[in-house]
Amino acid sequence: MSVKRQSLKSISGVLVCVGAFSTAAYAINKPKSLASAVNPNWAVLGAPTFYATGMPTSTTICIDTTNSSIGTAPQAGFTLGSTVSGVELNSVFNLGTKVGLPGLESYGITANANASFSANAKNTEYSYNYNYLYTYSSDAKFTTTYGDANLSTNGKNALAVGQAAFLQTCGDSYVSNLRAGVVLAVNVKVTFQNKEDANKFAAEYNASIGETPLANINGTISTEASKITKNAIVSISALQNGGTPESLNQILGYDPTSKSYYATACGLAQSSGCENIINAIINYAVTLPTQVKQNNEMILNNLYYFEPTISTYASLGISVPQPQPLSAETQSAQNTIINQINLSQARIMFLNNYKQNSLPLQADVKTYIAKQIKTLQARIDYINKVSVDCFNANAASCPAIVASLTTTIKSNPSAFGFDSAKYAILNSAWYYTYNKIPTFIVPVSFHGAYATLAGTSGKYLEKAGLAATVYYNSDKSVAQFDIPDIDLFWGSYNSCFPATNDDKSSDTRNFVCKDGLINKNVQFIAVTNPI
Repeated sequence: MSVKRQSLKSISGVLVCVGAFSTAAYAINKPKSLASAVNPNWAVLGAPTFYATGMPTSTTICIDTTNSSIGTAPQAGFTLGSTVSGVELNSVFNLGTKVGLPGLESYGITANANASFSANAKNTEYSYNYNYLYTYSSDAKFTTTYGDANLSTNGKNALAVGQAAFLQTCGDSYVSNLRAGVVLAVNVKVTFQNKEDANKFAAEYNASIGETPLANINGTISTEASKITKNAIVSISALQNGGTPESLNQILGYDPTSKSYYATACGLAQSSGCENIINAIINYAVTLPTQVKQNNEMILNNLYYFEPTISTYASLGISVPQPQPLSAETQSAQNTIINQINLSQARIMFLNNYKQNSLPLQADVKTYIAKQIKTLQARIDYINKVSVDCFNANAASCPAIVASLTTTIKSNPSAFGFDSAKYAILNSAWYYTYNKIPTFIVPVSFHGAYATLAGTSGKYLEKAGLAATVYYNSDKSVAQFDIPDIDLFWGSYNSCFPATNDDKSSDTRNFVCKDGLINKNVQFIAVTNPI
């Protein structure tokens, strides 16, 4: 069966207790040679690639793919029986084939459904993700000979100009074979209201949950997460490429009138909605083979091509040099790009969560949060815009790109400036325990006003809002804590002063708290903000 360039079909949706959305994948216009990389159907037989990154260089097919075929005995690969890694997810989404290199979803290109789904499926400080795949596919490949005769007319014309022109147009490698069929990806996300609960969940349950089949994942998460908090939310999202993905509408509850997906309540206390969706998805997956195969033939118009194998032109005897690995300097520059984007995204997430956490924030903190979210997003947008070439055939230019964007960001504080000193204040807290009651005090103003977050022993962050005040010495060490009465007399406060054995330079401070009747020895420990 000969292979034709496919038109991608995909659909995705997410169901959570507070809302839902859907996206579809379309080809978009992007600058320079990344245009094909952001199009999720770039992976076709003969697609030109840059071997060091495993990503395309252009849409020009430089290899002769006339003698191509698709197998007629497809098989199921992944079957929703266990979770998959981010590398496996990126592979079926055509987001990069080289292990250890950043995928395009990390790079911030989220204009297509594949990249958006993969980016959403990454763990954060507040959420953990369990990803599943169902694949049903066959081999797509073509027959080669040896030497320049393997080139298409476009490839021969490019090579006639010179090796540099060939590299720019055709890359140093090509897609030699791939899978053709249908892919269904499912993401189950559990999101916590604060980092403290998320950390406890990760430490106690996350590793064991990771091996749970999709059929059991919702119940397992609900059981284990409920041991920590009742406020976590479970959400289910799904993405189908190939087949007839519009059929997934029936599972995700698509409303054609409003053009949106029905919201499903998936709080821990009412997780039946997510359970029903998961069961429906599992039953639906069984029907996927019929969407791409009929009468022992693959349905060409319904096929999605994925998991490309990259081969070099030189291996065919074509008169071009062997690919060279990325230099250490280039890889370092790529990592700088990714790290800066990830850092800015994490800071935005923290600030948004801080704003939405029902804390009695004062005006100075509210103003700071709004301004910093704006400048951090501006940083992300600018980095994405100028660092296109870091991840394509021009990757060698990445060190110069990083140097230039670093200078630009530093020289434009009004657009990109970030107040790291105030961020450090917000991202820090004090923690103390008295009579087995653990309590955090977190800043709600940059002028020493704090709120308490306390609960029963082993339970954190159950209530918020009681005022606390911290007074500082001229060297910025704490001179005094005024906290709600630690014997729980409502409305009464204890003033706490350094004990004789206190070390003001330590992160563990020894204080004596007084309520006018008795003195209580209390340790205050500097910690990262648990919110």
